[in-house]
Amino acid sequence: IPPSVTHVLQLEGCQVVAQGPRKDLLDKRRHASPEPAASLEPALRQLTVGQHKLEPRSPILVQMFHVNVSYNGVQILKDVNWTVRRGEHWAILGANGAGKTTLLRTISGFPQTASRALDMDRKEGQIRLDGVCIEKKRPADVVRLGISHVPEGREVFPYLTVEENLRAGHIGDKRS
Repeated sequence: IPPSVTHVLQLEGCQVVAQGPRKDLLDKRRHASPEPAASLEPALRQLTVGQHKLEPRSPILVQMFHVNVSYNGVQILKDVNWTVRRGEHWAILGANGAGKTTLLRTISGFPQTASRALDMDRKEGQIRLDGVCIEKKRPADVVRLGISHVPEGREVFPYLTVEENLRAGHIGDKRS
């Protein structure tokens, strides 16, 4: 886990199985097993699940309450509760199909999967950005509020830098 990451969220089987500060993860991992190839999973499971300990001074940026998402009747996210505070840098971990991309697409308001073949048929729960409910807002409205989503793979501008791709997500935003 890179040193810039301050917190970790792990998804497994469409649910959050662990979340919390990176420091707690590393401390638990050091004491868990002397084997260099030890899996992160045991250490992650020991982190607080659900609401993690938050710094009272840092304002809440994004909150998800009991978010459920399914595509064509297949549940992808189940009862996700997650709080991100300003200044935190999260790593979202999970195997393929665990719901990482769906989590980010749900926050940014994208209604479809990357393949465009499956339409989201259910999204429940509440998502707040700076206290404003955003779960029913269009992606363009979510961008205006300050969240951009740069898709993985070939859905970026290949001749732009990472920073330029991120700025492109804010085109039309009066703050850009």
